[in-house]
Amino acid sequence: ECFPAPGGYYVDSKEEKPKKCEKNTFSSGRATTCTPCDRTQRMYTLNSGASFCRTCQYDLDGDGNCIKKTCPQSLFEKLGVGSGSWTFKETPAGDTAYVPCNGTSDTAKVSRVCVYDSTNQKAEWASPSFASCKSKYSEEVNDVAEAIAKASLETTTEQQAEANKLLDITAKSDEFAPTDVKQLLTTIKSMTDKITSSEVTTTNEVMEGMLNSTSQLVSALEDTSDSDVGQEDRDKGVETIVSIAAKIQQGEILKGDGITVAKCGTAEKPCDKPMELTTDATISVTGAQSPSFAVIDQKKAGALFPSPKTGSVINSVTVNVESGGTSRSSEGYKMSLQLKANKSNDNSKENSGKKLTRTCSYYNTQTNEWTSDTVETKEEGDSYVCITSHNTSFALILSIEEIQDPFQGDFSIAINVINVVFLFLTFICIVPFKKFRSRRLMQIQSQLVLSLFLGHVAFMALGTVKASAETSCTVGVIIVQYLFLASIAWTVCASVTLYEKIVNAIKSYGKTDKNYFFKCLGGCWGAPIILVMMGWVTADTMSKNNLEMPRYIAESNSLGKGEESTCWVNDPWKYVSFMVPIWLCLLVNAVLFVMIARIILKAGKSGSSNRGHAREIKALLSISFTVGLPWLVSPLMVGAVAQAFQWIFIIVTGIQGIVMFICFVIFQEDVLSNLFDLVGKTPPECLLPPKSKSSKSVTAESSVKPTSVVNRVERKEDVIEINKATDYSNANQEQEDGNIYAKLEDDAHVTAVPSGGDEASTGSLRSKNHYETTAFHGETDGDVPPPPAVENGGDDDLYENHAADVDLAKSSYPHVPQLV
Repeated sequence: ECFPAPGGYYVDSKEEKPKKCEKNTFSSGRATTCTPCDRTQRMYTLNSGASFCRTCQYDLDGDGNCIKKTCPQSLFEKLGVGSGSWTFKETPAGDTAYVPCNGTSDTAKVSRVCVYDSTNQKAEWASPSFASCKSKYSEEVNDVAEAIAKASLETTTEQQAEANKLLDITAKSDEFAPTDVKQLLTTIKSMTDKITSSEVTTTNEVMEGMLNSTSQLVSALEDTSDSDVGQEDRDKGVETIVSIAAKIQQGEILKGDGITVAKCGTAEKPCDKPMELTTDATISVTGAQSPSFAVIDQKKAGALFPSPKTGSVINSVTVNVESGGTSRSSEGYKMSLQLKANKSNDNSKENSGKKLTRTCSYYNTQTNEWTSDTVETKEEGDSYVCITSHNTSFALILSIEEIQDPFQGDFSIAINVINVVFLFLTFICIVPFKKFRSRRLMQIQSQLVLSLFLGHVAFMALGTVKASAETSCTVGVIIVQYLFLASIAWTVCASVTLYEKIVNAIKSYGKTDKNYFFKCLGGCWGAPIILVMMGWVTADTMSKNNLEMPRYIAESNSLGKGEESTCWVNDPWKYVSFMVPIWLCLLVNAVLFVMIARIILKAGKSGSSNRGHAREIKALLSISFTVGLPWLVSPLMVGAVAQAFQWIFIIVTGIQGIVMFICFVIFQEDVLSNLFDLVGKTPPECLLPPKSKSSKSVTAESSVKPTSVVNRVERKEDVIEINKATDYSNANQEQEDGNIYAKLEDDAHVTAVPSGGDEASTGSLRSKNHYETTAFHGETDGDVPPPPAVENGGDDDLYENHAADVDLAKSSYPHVPQLV
């Protein structure tokens, strides 16, 4: 018997009855298996036996259940309205909570929507709506409105009386309900229209009283939502201010709280000369009879005018210009308005690395939008000059945009690929050969190259992961952070090693830590994972407990072309577990590099000068990339210069592989020769360091006569013979230039050969007095021989490691020319 599987079921074979699909799997019917829901797309099912998957708008828990975000219980207070305080219960995102205005079962209710912020993926309360509520002043507001509506306003006395009523009632506007504000905006506009449209004269006192009343109502609008008081009612406030400006006498300036009105046209204040309306606005008009101006500060303008397009804000005072009866199309009419920009937040964290553009714009009352058409903008320091022939409201609109450079993404990918290739080549040119693996510095450099190679490969792979794939994104971010933290940790080990061998060589002579590399191995590969996991676990725990902290993963458009959001770490977790540890390590490296560079440069001055400072430059270049100095550019990628430093960072970190290949392979003669030996060839002369004029070592009698003999000579090619009259750095040019670190990793000891010693015991060394010096001490785990005993002048007494020797060594840095 055949049992066809309906939706939500499946059958393994014809003999079995249909089985129900497990939770978070589905089948559309007639299926032999159930298809899992795509968790990366937040797909889930309510129960088992589902025929389709649902999409969760929020997050999925560990069992695949959709966790609907909720707004927590919240207390809101507003004096004068209803009961004055309301408690909104915990509400799911997308739902609306209602509370009676008076706190009882009143039919009029306060409403508040719980909205879902998809960027931060959390639910947040919107502003409450009090459109249905009344305040304790609502009846008084009605009485004032009715009285003004009945008044004739034909005399200045009556005008002043009604203006005083308005002042008294609007002084309580901070406790008004939205209906009160709307009613008084209508009333004050009606009163202004009566006064300005008739031939009845008025006084500046009446106009000033009405201006202050309007200013107080606008202040109430700042905390009122658009749903409670619409743009139509807010436009009434603008029209009232413009009417007041038109009614005052020529040459007058009236100032209210955040609102200033003025009119030019007198001999003292001609319209064609710049007139300072406020400290933030100066204007001049030509071709107009008696224009009037109204200046509204930035905060009140935000309450009266609609916001510009997304990503833009009003960034100056708003100035309304009326041309005094002259048409905007009249020949010769021109307005020049100088506005001071508000740059207080230009360098804030929110605007860091973003493009800020300011444009003179005007408010189109037909479309209720801001536009810059037909308005010319000229920048003059902190101010901008707007030139146009319009009669409307003007302001500076600040556009805030992410800096997008399409070419930067492609260039970053290309240079990263090249970087990875050269890192790989560097690694395989050194690590497979045992003789290089036995050198401590090369061991550390190889681990650094490996960690950088893996880090850059993982970073490029992460750029292909979308932020919506939360699991993949989280795993990828943790891996990338770990690998780059490990890279920086290896630079610290390299810095300390170089410091001990160059700056601290005298004190550390003869001392060796056999387990140093293994300590670095454990610390550099082990400590970073602890830091990264601590950040992730803390963020995940706090997010599950609904604490007001951002999630661990954030969307980023820094990779590729920015067309799709990729993932990275949110604030503050990227600083706690990644950026701060990196900056601290780089600070240590920078300090050690300065100390190392000082020794190298000082040694270079005392050495040979006939070939310039090429050796010192090569050494410093190699060391700088070994200790990770290119990463020091990262903290500079902020503010207006962020784009420039982003390019610098991409370039200097992208050429790490190239520079390391040149320094660790090409400049290292023994590494380069070893590679050519594999194919039976010799390196081209152009890749080898320049030879000295004589291939023979310069030998002569030394001013320091050795008296004790150490019979063991490691390698004759490591011998450097020093002439009394010859500067140390010129003793053997061929050996000096062999490598950047020239013998830094070789077995180290200092051997004194007696004058007139036996030829057999000295090998090929035939000079009268010889000083044998190999590379630095501490490179191998073998025993380190003692320093040579040296005669003190002509005395018979021998001394060993006396202060004079130490001072001599410190002043001449005998090891540094060989290092360079």
